Amino acid sequence: MGVNENLKVLNQYLSGDHATDLVAHDAVFRLEGSGGSAEGREAITAMLNDFYHGTFDARVENARVQGTESGGIVECDFVGRQVKEFAGMAARADPVRIPLCVVYDIEDSHIQEARIYFMSQALSL
Repeated sequence: MGVNENLKVLNQYLSGDHATDLVAHDAVFRLEGSGGSAEGREAITAMLNDFYHGTFDARVENARVQGTESGGIVECDFVGRQVKEFAGMAARADPVRIPLCVVYDIEDSHIQEARIYFMSQALSL
């Protein structure tokens, strides 16, 4: 796939609140730095739901999307509240705004792999 096709997949994915129908059945999402990962569409859906609507009550803002020949990159702000313990840090009442970057590999119009770079240390600031 080309740059424009991959950009279209990523924009559809993001506009659909992480539309997991665009995730390959055998995809892998990795939370880099923590060792956490999810394999398969169902596990990825559960991981994303827990991350955005369980551990946090959060959303993506200011997404900057770049398509590449093999996939794409999304750089954004992760904005909301931490409502459960995460990475050894207790829930907190004040809002969070944390830089988030995800590198995606796309094959046949589906996300095959995502490497998620989340600055969890920013929660302790």
